[in-house]
Amino acid sequence: MNLNKNCIVIFNKSWGEVDFVLPMIKFLGEKNINVISIFRNNQIYCEKKNYKDLYKILIENTEVLNNKNNFNYDKLKINYFFSLFKNYKYLVEKLKKFKFSRIRNYLKNMQNDNSEIFIRYIKNKYSKIDYILCADFDSDYQIWIDNFRDSKFLLFPHAISIRGTEYDHLRNIPKNYISTNFKIRVENLKKFPKNTILFGCDDDELTYFKKFIGDNIILKKIGFARLSNEWMQYRKKFKKIENNISPKKNLLLLIGKENYIGRTELDKKIKDIFKIAEKINYNIIIKNHPRNNLNISLYKMYGKIKIYESELSLHATIEKVDFVIMTSKSGVCLDCIAYKKIPIEFYKSDRNNKKNNFYEFRINSKVLSIYNFKGLTYNFDNYLKLNTFIKTITNNSFLKRKYYKNCKLSYSKVVDHNFKYFENFRVLFNWC
Repeated sequence: MNLNKNCIVIFNKSWGEVDFVLPMIKFLGEKNINVISIFRNNQIYCEKKNYKDLYKILIENTEVLNNKNNFNYDKLKINYFFSLFKNYKYLVEKLKKFKFSRIRNYLKNMQNDNSEIFIRYIKNKYSKIDYILCADFDSDYQIWIDNFRDSKFLLFPHAISIRGTEYDHLRNIPKNYISTNFKIRVENLKKFPKNTILFGCDDDELTYFKKFIGDNIILKKIGFARLSNEWMQYRKKFKKIENNISPKKNLLLLIGKENYIGRTELDKKIKDIFKIAEKINYNIIIKNHPRNNLNISLYKMYGKIKIYESELSLHATIEKVDFVIMTSKSGVCLDCIAYKKIPIEFYKSDRNNKKNNFYEFRINSKVLSIYNFKGLTYNFDNYLKLNTFIKTITNNSFLKRKYYKNCKLSYSKVVDHNFKYFENFRVLFNWC
């Protein structure tokens, strides 16, 4: 029994992190570990209105400190600012990539970090914090490491992804990009105590992590936990959450990062999808990327179709649609297939963005996303091709089933449902 053990879960940048680690949070609660969650940026916490089902699951399995009314979120976070200088090499690498045009965002993010307030509250209330679960290992945790040296740190990626390490030599990026881009991660991860654990979904992801971890980090595989049958069955308890979405035919539009795609191209893609939806008499449910500044309401008067902004997570929204169109490449194609929907990339590769091109590969003289290459998506880079495909799957149920089966077969090669989910997690807590 672990009745006296406490675990802090830190969310940093998006609700995708919540979606990823919720199965682990539930597991900890079942082991009678007291789980306390915090959103470092209170603005992210306030976005819970767009993720009603995730928030409901979260508060059922953990105490969320942002609910407290006695936190002064406007207070200056001086300690966090000075903590940046404790890791000189990390700061130097950050400054190398610094763009003056983004100074407002950098300062805003720094000011919005409420770590100091939460740390003071936690130290006053709890005599010991046994575990700190970091929902995004890429973030800076210096102030948490300094204040909780005796805690066990558990690190997770912020989203499901296929890394494609076996095709590194085919990546659509300059040869020196990987080593340059990983320098910040190397310095970031050096700060953690010895025997910190970084979890990855599969062997491919662990191979990817090996490129930038030090001797202080232990790698463990956890599987695609949120795609496990156990977790998907649990989620059904939260299926009946109020929403205003019509039961009519719907398609889901997942809008990718604006800074990857470009505002002009993204605007054109959205309007093209609206044209197609109008032709087949489908409503559109939109899930915008949380880091976009795109004003979706500007599109709501477009044409005769109904347009909804989903107030639920991706999982809960997928169940209400016939198929999914993504304006970028994304690991959420695995979620789509898990819920028996065809994932479609409406996406043109080889754009002028190195970070975006990292998960593109030049194979047989063609640039593909790793997901498309592995047969997990259907890709179309122009309106006419997409229109023809959508027309086919809406008018021909036989072909629709065939296309889905192709994706499902590819999915079974990536997601191993015979894998014992949480096994390495269970072993960890049996040690403690």
